Amino acid sequence: MSFFYGLFTRAQQQDRDILLIVSGWDGLTTNQGAFQKLFVLRPESVSVHLRILSVNHERLEENVPPPCLYDVDIHQVCAVWAGDLDQEDPDVKFNWSTELYLKFVPAIATSKMNLSKDYLELHRYTHERNVHRWAGPRHKCGFTGCNEEFFTAGSRDKHQSVKHRPPVTEEAIARDIRARTCGFCGKLLARIDTRSRHEKICSDNPDRETGPSQSKPTSRYRRPVDPTTVPVVQGAVKEYRLLDVDEVLRLPRIDPDAPVIYRGERFCRYPGCQYTRGIERQTHLRRHYDKDHQLVLPTLRTSVSKAVQDQHDRGLQWLSRCVYLGRVDGEPPSVGS
Repeated sequence: MSFFYGLFTRAQQQDRDILLIVSGWDGLTTNQGAFQKLFVLRPESVSVHLRILSVNHERLEENVPPPCLYDVDIHQVCAVWAGDLDQEDPDVKFNWSTELYLKFVPAIATSKMNLSKDYLELHRYTHERNVHRWAGPRHKCGFTGCNEEFFTAGSRDKHQSVKHRPPVTEEAIARDIRARTCGFCGKLLARIDTRSRHEKICSDNPDRETGPSQSKPTSRYRRPVDPTTVPVVQGAVKEYRLLDVDEVLRLPRIDPDAPVIYRGERFCRYPGCQYTRGIERQTHLRRHYDKDHQLVLPTLRTSVSKAVQDQHDRGLQWLSRCVYLGRVDGEPPSVGS
């Protein structure tokens, strides 16, 4: 109603007519009273034209009838449904679209009402297939003074919890707090089962369970370690992942014609590359080679055997040893696939 009232107001202010195009004969409404209320607020200076988009009823014999627009006279429809105009009066002329509207809309409303009745009847006899309603309810409430009966135990329990819930007293609150309080350290837990689990491992429980410690799962990717926080023994080979900027520049360069990259590498070794930041993921390092140096490396498998992984680890140790010695220490270790 508010939409049509605003529509009529804007049309009156702008001195314009209104054209309503509705999809389907029941697209606007099938209630005759509601139809009249929609247009009772129409100002006399505003003309409203109603068009219904539906199939062409003159070509229903076709498999897919084409759509067609039907111009409906709103004034005649309101007059007929209000009783001011007799549809059977031979002196009154209706256009074909208005006659179809007066014919189809009441028929659709009746069909919908019958469908609603059929649905309610169907729901009445089929929505609980495992309950014989003719046998009557079998679950009584059981509380004194209450004669309610229910078909299912769940309905009875819900009724009892809502209608016959005991009043909350200070004693009940205190009892609930005691049930959720640890008997050893006095900690108040949220639930009784949480309190039971807590008491098994409570530090004040002399018989507490002391199972094997469960460490947090390690991340899939190694996090960088600050070299300044790790003590390095003088004269020893530093671990590969702890190399600093100056040491990265002393790493042996790869051969672009036959590159060998070890699993776990995080520094670029392309000849002439001054990029010294660590690249955590192997895929990002390969992308760096491809994007910045146009060097496409062979694809690495997601998992390898222990023997192959040992070969890659020896390759990382060889890189660290070359940095420590300040020269290339022999040929780079070969790795399998």
